[in-house]
Amino acid sequence: MSMSPSNPQIVVLGGGLTGLSAAFHVARRHPHARITLFEKKGRFGGWVRSERVEVHDEDGNKASVVLEAGARTIRANAKPVLELVNLLKLGPQVLTTPRSAPAARSRFLHIPGAPGLSPLPSSLLSVLTTPLGRLILSSALPEAVWPHNRPADVSDESVDAFLSRRFGAEFARTLGSALVHGIYGAASTALSVRAAFPSLWASEERGRGSVVWGEIGPPAWFGASQRKEEAQKADEAEAWEFSSGTALDGKLADASIISFKDGVQTLIDGLVHALEGSENVSLRSSTEVSAVKQTEDFQTFEISLADGTSLSATHIISALPLPALSAILPPNKPLPHLLTNPFSTVTVMNLVFPTARLTAPLHPPGFGYLIPRPEGGYPDTPGAVGMLGVVFDTASLADQDYALGAESGNSDKPYPATDQPKFVKLTAMLGGPYPTQTPPPSDEALLASVLPQVAAQLQTELPTPSFYRVHRNAQSIPTYLVGHVERMADLRAVLKEQWGGRLMVIGAGVGGVSVSDCVRAGREAAREVASGGDKEI
Repeated sequence: MSMSPSNPQIVVLGGGLTGLSAAFHVARRHPHARITLFEKKGRFGGWVRSERVEVHDEDGNKASVVLEAGARTIRANAKPVLELVNLLKLGPQVLTTPRSAPAARSRFLHIPGAPGLSPLPSSLLSVLTTPLGRLILSSALPEAVWPHNRPADVSDESVDAFLSRRFGAEFARTLGSALVHGIYGAASTALSVRAAFPSLWASEERGRGSVVWGEIGPPAWFGASQRKEEAQKADEAEAWEFSSGTALDGKLADASIISFKDGVQTLIDGLVHALEGSENVSLRSSTEVSAVKQTEDFQTFEISLADGTSLSATHIISALPLPALSAILPPNKPLPHLLTNPFSTVTVMNLVFPTARLTAPLHPPGFGYLIPRPEGGYPDTPGAVGMLGVVFDTASLADQDYALGAESGNSDKPYPATDQPKFVKLTAMLGGPYPTQTPPPSDEALLASVLPQVAAQLQTELPTPSFYRVHRNAQSIPTYLVGHVERMADLRAVLKEQWGGRLMVIGAGVGGVSVSDCVRAGREAAREVASGGDKEI
């Protein structure tokens, strides 16, 4: 079942971050294999897309700013990403946000129907003195003494049902739905708690019914050293390849989040550059795979392309969206559950505002704010643009942007200049579980709807944007419906039993939507090939 040295042909389907990570790690582990990656679109990277644009205001100020269409920051402890940074030699490009920075410490909610922003508590004092702090305290204290109330026949439930059962409906709607909006762009009433937040489920079991008790009570103390030792051994088994003694190490020691000078696209560009330099790797963009089938001996695959050509492979790593994979499999040999989960469509609007004439900051210092679902639930018909939250991009990664001097020779100011630009970036996230218009509104109409909402939420008058960009990320984030963990176990069993472990299915549709999750999935797929299918996906 392991890869045959005489016929090492490995095909990767999908050129997003997961597929690129898989091809990169397979090439490192199997330098004598022939690896081909197919991407239907004309560019690699999937939903990761960074763009540097030049902006200017009416006073002649100019700046170069980075805009993100998808992921914009990464947790500083994301080991799969840090390993890539080392292997791709991207350390000099890394930007960090210290844990002491407002963008790391301060986050907000905008409660529909309430004015302005409400800070999330970041200290014991704020727990006692802020409205959200008091909500958390009034929900957590009773939860610690409430008896076990999970029905015996329940093996999974929605995030909303779980939080409502343990912390109350107001806590679940206000905090739970906002968190899910920010990560999954989905409704917490649909998202599986075991798939999306497995630590909550584990804490409830450890606390014998109480999440709080399982996190900070005696049940958490007993066995803590053993759990720590097991986690350390598992981490050592990963054999991460990190740099040491570099300038980056010092920055990471106090970092909360990271990104890159030119945005998260830097990871994509680094992977593509490395793969293009590998003699045993072929990257094929603008190439659609139309069908996949096993040969009669079950030892190889025949992969048909839309242009009428085909090729053989000993292993396939699919990083395609699960519905796309389903469409190319033979009808007589389908995989289970590929069409079960829906996908969220999230519209991202980048906004760049001039600040030279402002007398006060546009927003409070912090990372940004999320918006819970309305008290009466999501509307049934399309109406006003449904906002999920706003990110204060400049507050997190101001060093991505820089002022530009005059291009003519009449100025002593260099081009580009080194001073901070007189602009601030925000990113509004829209859509998700809210019904959308068909056809969708134009960019201009969307801007006209979003700006008054953001101004009201920030309780300020917004200047006319110097620049804006709209990205409609259609069907971009999977919503793991209740029972997803069990369904993926079924999928793994079928892949092993009927496909011999030679077809691997990875990516956000299987488990994990973050940048780190996608990189890790590709890394583990490479180990899966090496072990002949014995390691779980």
